[in-house]
Amino acid sequence: MKKIICYILIVCCIVSIITCHAENPTDSVAQAKKQLEELNIIDTNSFSHENWIYRCEALVPVMKIIGIPEHLAEIVSNRPHNPFYDLEDDPFLYFVLSDGSVINVVPTREQYEIKVDYYGYLLAGHEMFIVQGYKGNFRPYDAITAKEATAFMMRGIDGSFCSDIDVTYEEAKKCGLVQKKDRFYEDGDVAITENEFCVLLNRMLYQPCCKCFISKEMDSGERYETPWRDEERTKRYIDIVNGDFPESGEESL
Repeated sequence: MKKIICYILIVCCIVSIITCHAENPTDSVAQAKKQLEELNIIDTNSFSHENWIYRCEALVPVMKIIGIPEHLAEIVSNRPHNPFYDLEDDPFLYFVLSDGSVINVVPTREQYEIKVDYYGYLLAGHEMFIVQGYKGNFRPYDAITAKEATAFMMRGIDGSFCSDIDVTYEEAKKCGLVQKKDRFYEDGDVAITENEFCVLLNRMLYQPCCKCFISKEMDSGERYETPWRDEERTKRYIDIVNGDFPESGEESL
């Protein structure tokens, strides 16, 4: 009888360990990337460089986690309204952080192609107050810093309208989005790498969310699509990505 009880306890422990790993974010880069790819949040073409990520590239997976579907991003990208000065002219001029230096460049053909992919997500992010920019500029080809990346995320997680990325960075530490073991914990002004960003994205998935985007098919066959705000934060972003939306809250930007 004792042996049977021991076996049961061992099985329960194993199941508990497996469940724990399934319900919590991983800091393994390989596992984080695998899950993000399986959820169609990133793919092999999501990022142009390993050592830094363009701000425009970083925004896309954040908005996908928040719930913006690809078809809607395509529709939004055709809107004439543009909230940022530095996206109006042709050719665009940007300041890009590269190898620790700031340089002024004319975007390449590759960067123009990236713009087609991110523009709809940018406009949706601006409407939902996920993106606020710098004095009217988005600076899409700047290398994103830890503070900037977590600001995108925190404005969804806690519903913040805060434009001070120092404040949102401290909030990111409090909720565990940024942790003491992270290279950039003490200095959030450094550019983050592709691997570091993917770990942050994976942690975001398991945060309870305030802002999300609901996109689901109704019984009538029509689609119900709207920005949503749930002050009670009843769902995590992993739930949103899997189509499990909050029942509380209200339509809101």
